[in-house]
Amino acid sequence: MNPFLTTLTLATGLAVILLNGCGKAPEPGSPTGAAHDHQPPHGGTAVELGDHQYQLEFLLDESASQLECYVLDGHMENFMRIDAERLTLQLSSGTTIDLLPVASRATGESVGDTSHFRASVARPEAWRSFSAVLPEITVKGTRFEQITVNYPQGDE
Repeated sequence: MNPFLTTLTLATGLAVILLNGCGKAPEPGSPTGAAHDHQPPHGGTAVELGDHQYQLEFLLDESASQLECYVLDGHMENFMRIDAERLTLQLSSGTTIDLLPVASRATGESVGDTSHFRASVARPEAWRSFSAVLPEITVKGTRFEQITVNYPQGDE
């Protein structure tokens, strides 16, 4: 067989394997090529932005009466800092809630350069399940609009 064709065939096959999917191996026990799950690092609810570009993680901290939101990469492995002044959720009830940026000396994050947003909530037990829309969020120059948030179901 022609060595050039052999090399070309191997290179093409390798390129197909590397470019297929998001680059993560299938979950153990799942059929080859089956979708895999990205686990939110804080145990919250994942909401995908775009086609696997970024993720939001929502988490209700009942003991602190706070709703948290983290902005993460598509695999939920790295925090993505954004410069938003707030994230406003429009609840299905017609009310809104603003999640404000959280600064952290430990991570060097500051208001205007953070991946973490928080809102204080009255009666946290009322937040165990909600539906809302995030009208817009911009991550690394890409604007996402009308993001549906179903807590705690998520979309993953």
